Amino acid sequence: MLGWQAAYAKARSDEKKGKWDSAIQIYSSLIRHGEDENPRVVFRLGHALFRRDRLEEAAQYLERAVSLEPGNANWHYRLGFVLERQKSYASAILHYDAALEIDPTQTKWQDRKLKCAAHIDNQQRAVRTSELNDVMGSNGPDWERLDLLEAGYDVHQSDKNWLKSLAAARFRMLRYEGAAELYTEVVELDPLDAESHFMRGWAWQKCGRTVIADKCFARASELDTRHDAKSFGVGGFYQSRGQWRLAAEAYVSELRVQPENPELNFRAGMALQKIYAWKESERYLARAVVLNPAVPQWHYRRGLSFERLGEMHQAAASYAEAASRSNGKNPYWSYRLGEVRAAMGDYEGACDAYRESYTPPKASDLDQMSDAGNARNDYDENLLHQTLLEALSSQSGSLCYILGRKAEALGKLTVAEDAYRAALARLEEHSSEVHYRLGRVLDGQHKWREGAEVYSNVRIFKRPFGVDVAPYLKSASSKKSMTYLEYAETVRIEDRVVLYESSHGVSVSCNPLAIYRQLIADPRFEGFTHVWVLNEKRRIPAEMRDRPDVIFISRESDLYLRYIASAKYLINNNTFPPYFVRRVGQYYLNTWHGTPIKTLGRDIKSGVMDHKNAARNFLQATHMVFPNKFTADCQMDKYDVANLYAGELALTGYPRNDVLAVPDIVANEGLRERLGIPFDKKVVLYAPTWRGTLASKNLDETRLAEDLDSFSSDEWHFLYRGHSVNDGSISGSYTDLYSVPGDIDTNDLLAIVDVLVTDYSSIMFDFMATHKPIVYYAYDLEQYQSERGLYFDLNDMGGFLCEDVDSALSAIRSAVLGVSARSVSAPFVQELVRLEQGQSARRAVEFFFFGSTEFKLAASGDGRANALFYAGSFIPNGVTASYLNLVSQLPDDKWNFHTVVDPVAVASEPGRQAKFNANPAHIRAIGRVGTHLVTPEERWVIDKFNTQHDLDSEELWDIYHRAHRREFVRIFGHAEFDAIICFEGYARFWASLLGAPYIAPKVSSIYLHSVMGQEWKQRFPYLEGVFRIYDRYDQLLSVSESASEVNERDLVRRFDLHTKTFKYVNNLLNPTEVIHAAADPLDEDIERWMHPDYKTFVSVGRLSPEKGHLKLLEAFAVVVRKCPEARLIIVGDGPMKTRIVDAIERLAISDNVLMAGMRTNPYPIVDRGDFFVFASEYEGQGIAVLEALILGKPVISTDVVGPKSILKGDYGLLVENTRDGLARGMIQFIENNPVYRAFDYETYLKEGIGKFTRLALGELER
Repeated sequence: MLGWQAAYAKARSDEKKGKWDSAIQIYSSLIRHGEDENPRVVFRLGHALFRRDRLEEAAQYLERAVSLEPGNANWHYRLGFVLERQKSYASAILHYDAALEIDPTQTKWQDRKLKCAAHIDNQQRAVRTSELNDVMGSNGPDWERLDLLEAGYDVHQSDKNWLKSLAAARFRMLRYEGAAELYTEVVELDPLDAESHFMRGWAWQKCGRTVIADKCFARASELDTRHDAKSFGVGGFYQSRGQWRLAAEAYVSELRVQPENPELNFRAGMALQKIYAWKESERYLARAVVLNPAVPQWHYRRGLSFERLGEMHQAAASYAEAASRSNGKNPYWSYRLGEVRAAMGDYEGACDAYRESYTPPKASDLDQMSDAGNARNDYDENLLHQTLLEALSSQSGSLCYILGRKAEALGKLTVAEDAYRAALARLEEHSSEVHYRLGRVLDGQHKWREGAEVYSNVRIFKRPFGVDVAPYLKSASSKKSMTYLEYAETVRIEDRVVLYESSHGVSVSCNPLAIYRQLIADPRFEGFTHVWVLNEKRRIPAEMRDRPDVIFISRESDLYLRYIASAKYLINNNTFPPYFVRRVGQYYLNTWHGTPIKTLGRDIKSGVMDHKNAARNFLQATHMVFPNKFTADCQMDKYDVANLYAGELALTGYPRNDVLAVPDIVANEGLRERLGIPFDKKVVLYAPTWRGTLASKNLDETRLAEDLDSFSSDEWHFLYRGHSVNDGSISGSYTDLYSVPGDIDTNDLLAIVDVLVTDYSSIMFDFMATHKPIVYYAYDLEQYQSERGLYFDLNDMGGFLCEDVDSALSAIRSAVLGVSARSVSAPFVQELVRLEQGQSARRAVEFFFFGSTEFKLAASGDGRANALFYAGSFIPNGVTASYLNLVSQLPDDKWNFHTVVDPVAVASEPGRQAKFNANPAHIRAIGRVGTHLVTPEERWVIDKFNTQHDLDSEELWDIYHRAHRREFVRIFGHAEFDAIICFEGYARFWASLLGAPYIAPKVSSIYLHSVMGQEWKQRFPYLEGVFRIYDRYDQLLSVSESASEVNERDLVRRFDLHTKTFKYVNNLLNPTEVIHAAADPLDEDIERWMHPDYKTFVSVGRLSPEKGHLKLLEAFAVVVRKCPEARLIIVGDGPMKTRIVDAIERLAISDNVLMAGMRTNPYPIVDRGDFFVFASEYEGQGIAVLEALILGKPVISTDVVGPKSILKGDYGLLVENTRDGLARGMIQFIENNPVYRAFDYETYLKEGIGKFTRLALGELER
């Protein structure tokens, strides 16, 4: 138990006894000493304060708790109740709604919400309840939440909590002066609110108003009851908000006044640790322990700084001091002492420390049995060895452990060592106790180096992370991936271990089984351990049951994580989980599981990239084997990895088919006997494939039951083998009569089959090696071809093709009787099985383990360069349109173009799927599957970056980039790209990912689609973080010359960027598509707005603040007063829609303005309109303007960055970016019908493509 957990447990105990003041004291101490971001501690303090009726303080901590863990319904309810008690009814409703959204079953919470609503006059509520939910939730960007809160200001200006929420929203949106003014209103309402005094000071500090800021800070410290600010200054306020750099600066500043204060020195040192300033932190921690050496934690913290600095002797001294002063209350400190002593080579001392770091369970019956055995001396060493061998054969880790305990009790330490090692190799879940006992046994034999290594494994997470690991392990999926990663980065690779996985652990079968058999017969592999992934141990084949060198593990168990992280050789016929990343030094052979007749990869018509993890696994593999050239080409091409794969390929035939090409007569007779097959009966096997998608598998159990009943007959022995994908999904026992036991391999089974009945399964190609008849029972052939698709015509396969059960039964009877099939397989089908000669497993072994090149295939690439795009999640917007316009016109004679996507995001909306499907045929898609594979420390660093948009030290940046470089490898393997283009340009994760490739490309670029400084300050504060990633790219590509100039001016000095990296490439267009689409008829509701007597303006764009629609409407109201025939059609949708509709009503122009909404094809509207108007506040370029020019429309635009680059040179009218400027321009259009220069889009395109290939693809450098 960690130090904080022990204190936390004590506080919880005090709560149960009603000792609330004691609990408050403990929780407050925990928060002061670094647990201010631990949601459980923060919530418990808020709850305890509530129980003591200290509502103001309770609300502050509860707000912090729900911000740390927003998905906790009970915590939202508790905060709502406290706010209700404070009569902040609107704020209370926000949290009751948040709680009910998570858990709508709580009627009591609904009642409380209604009581709050009764206190509020519904007519005065400026914001609807649904909008209030959005304010508290994470839906929508910060600027939307700010707008909603601003809308409620008049009604809630006397509600302190509302004002604080609004002030906080302004602060997040960088409106620091406005935030300071609101916090001023808050402290006028409540002069004793220390937190608001602090926030007021911080906001003024952000504005550069240091004098007033210092006064606010002084007042906050004077009033503070939470952060010990009276004693230690304002640093505690920053610390509670995770602002560790500012906290450190504040503490260091305060030390100038009171340098002799030991806890203040400790606080400064701890805050510096949180920004990974280890050297600086040690200086203050040293002073703290000199001034007060009695506090154990301070010595531990000093040891942590030394360990991170690599100064192990000093770390050991500090940890030893901490451990001795804690009297064993913090075993983790002893563990760290063991780690640093081991790193120093002091293994005996390490063992001494490790022994103190773990307390084994209390004595059990097993101990008493061992003691009694010792007294009787019933066991001798030979008997123990014999029993251990039996335990190894039994595959029981628990039995091995029991034997280890008995041997240890008898003093037979070598036997105990063997038993404990065997237990650890077999126990599915991590066991601290077994590691401890093995370490103790080795320790007792003076094998201190080995003992230290084993002791170290008492904990899964061994490294000196600067963060508490526990909060990051609450999610089962996070715990699994983080555990795997810890093993992958701390456990050594085992050179003599081979791990096999077939069909996700459903069975011991297929190609991995054939390779295993080859290995155990090969003396070169004597002494190897063979680890099989098998979820149901009842399926262990008889040939392996008594082998001590074979271990069986369940998929996703802790043992599985450890073995896939440490086995040198990995063999799989399918895929490892998404978190798996092959380590350097590991070798991964992917054999796949069949020659495809049904479509694969991108050719599958259903789902969105269901093949994403298979493609990812191929990129992780070092070796792949194939049964034939068609399968090799198909897999590499259809999974879009042909030009990215960095491993070795070989045509070996399929190892699983060796038993068919060269039958084992004895084994086959034994199998017939086991299955009870009469010697005079031929065997008919029905083995259909599966249907549906990986996400939604379909199994028609009624049809299957009827077919099984129809195919069974006294004339033959009938068997059934379902596809592994359907394994476990069949209910009832109707298949029991015919099903083959799961421990029997399918190809072993095929060796005794006389007639195969199948449909679209690759089993047909395996069976062809026997030259026996096949019946193709394709009852849904037309539907299957339509929904899934087939690569071959079943008529070419040779055999009997049947589309109903009666004809299939007739064909089976003919095949049993030896009647020739109605069709003979085509020559190309024979080529598919040419290599099935009984030597495939041997070839695969020589290729994978010994580097044989005899059957090696040439590299799968075509010699062209590789370019990688990220274009977002294909939201139907301007960025997506620009990307599609670009890639549809790029020449692919020299390049392979790849785009990486999040398939889940794409699949979330039909519109996104449609845009994704619009990718041209030469674009290869790579799907990201799974989540970011990170350590707990990396997760903490990334969360900090996402919250604060910056990191405070080079080491933190190194950790951040390392996490993204690993993620790059997880997604792309060791693929090499010549050009990387982060086209979307807004997402922090993707900008960071593409900025951290495993192998540096020749050129990397990130797009700046707008005036990014304006986007940052007005809409997306998080962009500050993206700007800090810009230095990872060679080029920062704006989409117009004017935008590039402004972006360079705004960002170079502020973010220390190089001017030479700022360049521009005009967005491309698709004129043919625009002109063609414009010829479509108008939608009926638009037609009446195109009356010849009207002068119709059209505006197309997302309804968001930067598009200037409110300003446009104000201008248009002026136009209508002078020109009542004027009409305005606004095409688009977005978050500003409600405010735009309200403005239309307020300005009384409803008869003149049409809100057309989102249109799949807006071009007929633009084409039929008289004029196109563009009112943006800022733009990167203005694609809508270019498209209007293609259609020959007169364009009026505000004179802003983007459109300025397009319309200069008399291509349209640029007006002042004001209401009056737009109004004058629109009236001028109506009165004068101006004519401008025609837009030469062909030249524009040619120049754009040329510039893109020169800059983004770096073709001049190639």
